[in-house]
Amino acid sequence: MMIITMPMMLRAIVAGRLPTGRKSSIRPLRIEDDPYPFGWRHKGHFINHNNYHVARILKFGWPHRSAAQRLEAANAVHSMLDWILKESFKQNGSFEVDPTFLSSLAAQYHFGVSFLD
Repeated sequence: MMIITMPMMLRAIVAGRLPTGRKSSIRPLRIEDDPYPFGWRHKGHFINHNNYHVARILKFGWPHRSAAQRLEAANAVHSMLDWILKESFKQNGSFEVDPTFLSSLAAQYHFGVSFLD
C-alpha cells in the first residue's frame, strides 16, 4: 500500500495529475485527524494553509462523490469555514499565525483569504 501525504496530493493538483475516481475523492476526509504531512491537522487543529488545499482537493473530487459523500465533504468545508471565522480571522482583518507551522502573517493572510474566496 502506498502512503499518500498531503504534499504529494498538492503536487498532483499543481501538475494537473490529481487521481480521479471515488477513492481519491474520499481519501482527504479519512486522513483529516492524522498529523501533517500525512493528514491535514496541525497539532490537532486546523491551519489556513492546509484548509485551503484540502478544500481544493475536495473540489476536484466533487464530481466523483455520491450524494452522501458530498454531504460529508460539505460538512468538512463548513467546519473549516467555522474555524477560520471564529479562530483564525481577527477583527483587525489579519489572521492568526501559528509559529510552529513554518508560517508567516503573509502566508496566513494568503491562504485565509484564498480559502474564503
